[in-house]
Amino acid sequence: MAQNEAVMHDVNNYRDLAAAAYPAGWLSRSHQAARTSPRLNEILLPQGYSSELRLVLKSRGLVWGALVLFRSKPGPGFTDDDAAEICHLGEPLAQAIRTYTARSTLTPGATLPAGVINVDAADRLSVSSEAQTWIDDLVPGGDDETYARDVTRVVFEAAHALRRGRGKDAVCTVRTVSGRWMRLEAIAQPDDSDNVTVVLHDATASQRAGALAAYFQLTGRERQVVDQLYAGRAANQIGRKLGISTFTVNEHLRAIYRKSGSRSRQELLARLN
Repeated sequence: MAQNEAVMHDVNNYRDLAAAAYPAGWLSRSHQAARTSPRLNEILLPQGYSSELRLVLKSRGLVWGALVLFRSKPGPGFTDDDAAEICHLGEPLAQAIRTYTARSTLTPGATLPAGVINVDAADRLSVSSEAQTWIDDLVPGGDDETYARDVTRVVFEAAHALRRGRGKDAVCTVRTVSGRWMRLEAIAQPDDSDNVTVVLHDATASQRAGALAAYFQLTGRERQVVDQLYAGRAANQIGRKLGISTFTVNEHLRAIYRKSGSRSRQELLARLN
């Protein structure tokens, strides 16, 4: 699936839907691109699915995930009407995903050592034990039938993004199931551009703050206030540093607490640890 998104030319790839006016699309045997779609002919139909409906979840221009519905044979396939009808779900679902991603876990435990995953030209993985520990910490557990091999898709997508010259898509900062902040970065190997090293490590304070700013939809100034809070500065010191009044700093703090669901400075800072 990661190769289908990043390498193959196919209909309704997430990147294309994210840039479209209506971020939803369907695929089935009756679609005009059915004969040439690798996803339909090599993935969906062999697994017993006759039709797929995709919706990219966007909020304020950022993509937070996707909703994908399947119909199995021999039921009716999805249509243009279904794609149009589902679009109204995009914003509220993106908001829900955004809130869930910033987990409220406040005691993640000890920092994990950095790990390395090598992705060769054939997309075979060589995973260090430290990297496997990070990957395992992305698996939600429970009865949802999600396993470590499922979440490694983020590794492939980072490697593919780097190979295709999309450096900004080759890094991400995410909250793991235990509450840790993980930074994933794809780095080209100097000897061969098709071989990629993916490093997984504890995110820095600035990287965590940047992720929180996106999750909680903080303004640029609110992000600056969060950075100053993490540096241990009081409200009056933040005001001097940013060239604003203490009153304005406190107004920003109230907005930050409201958006993040935090009740105090200590609770907000705990989200960064």
